[in-house]
Amino acid sequence: GKPNQLWNDLVNVTINDTNNNGTVTEDPPASAETITYNIGGGAERQNIDVVHQLCDLLDQRLGRGGATTSRRLISFVTDRPGHDRRYAIDASKIHKELGWQPRFSFEQALAATVDWYLAHKPWIESVRSGEYRRWIEVHYGGARGKGTEGQRD
Repeated sequence: GKPNQLWNDLVNVTINDTNNNGTVTEDPPASAETITYNIGGGAERQNIDVVHQLCDLLDQRLGRGGATTSRRLISFVTDRPGHDRRYAIDASKIHKELGWQPRFSFEQALAATVDWYLAHKPWIESVRSGEYRRWIEVHYGGARGKGTEGQRD
């Protein structure tokens, strides 16, 4: 594969558990106002640690080792000016008010994500080939707006 680029300063990332089938609670608080909750998994990690975990999971699933490990594909690039040093979510409000907790650990969710991608290789190829962009154009015709042609999402 191609090298995976990673920001040089290895800032932290937060992985969020939002897979609750759209339902956080069956009986939300009665209120005339809209209530907003941040949903977070409480699993802050450094980018390099997440990348290493992804590489190791892929290698385990694909039976790779030695000189063919995924970690060999990691390369570092210069951070862009003004790049956020940290992303985090304070999910204490949803924990306190609704008793919500993540259903999966970071490791469980990451492994399940890797497994999903490995089980859906034709979908991955359609993304890599650009086929999905053609599908969007056919089904939504220019709904992305003018001036976006050729831009990456």
